Amino acid sequence: SSSSEPHGRERELERLGEAYEAAKAERAPTLFLKGPSGAGKSFLVSAFCRKLGDQGGPLLVGKCSAGGSTPYAPWIQIVDALSQQLLVGGNARAEESGHKLRARLGNVAQCLIDWVPGLRFILGEVPAIPDLGPRESQARLSLALQRFLSACNQRRRPLIVLVDDVQWSDTASRVLLEDLLASQEARKFLVIVTCQMPDALGGLVDRIQERGADPCWIEIGALDPESS
Repeated sequence: SSSSEPHGRERELERLGEAYEAAKAERAPTLFLKGPSGAGKSFLVSAFCRKLGDQGGPLLVGKCSAGGSTPYAPWIQIVDALSQQLLVGGNARAEESGHKLRARLGNVAQCLIDWVPGLRFILGEVPAIPDLGPRESQARLSLALQRFLSACNQRRRPLIVLVDDVQWSDTASRVLLEDLLASQEARKFLVIVTCQMPDALGGLVDRIQERGADPCWIEIGALDPESS
């Protein structure tokens, strides 16, 4: 049997599959995978995506790093990964994507180009954005991120967005995560959040529930020796 399959994780893979089917019906839950470092949380998600093969949408990974990171680092990684996907199809596809994205992003497109300058190859010229205070700037970024993910999503092959090791995330990234999870857009693709210590999330789960989100926990514990 292949070492790329997580043995003993059949039930967890089944739950990921159920959540992915729910995303196709625009009813996706938010999945929180919790477990100690090395338990195989990210490996499980990668294995699930391999199992989906061509039936699945792209896996977009934003990794949070211990010891502080660049503000918005996981989201910059996710937007960059998605922009690379858009460029893979060649110039014609990139141009078609650019028209669609410009229309969807409207006057907030420049926020994302500031994050990922390569997006300019897809979006072309976009309106300048005015300077705003910190809170308004963050709200504008939230809106841009949600519109971007939504515009790139396909109902038959929803995106799979993995925010990995969220306990190490910076405050700004966490605000964007909270806004995304509380939005209706997040029901249309699968958002998976991994964490080692749920207590370190600072009330995020309670807040998204208050805002109408549907978090589901999957515990990734040590495997029974019989299963490995």
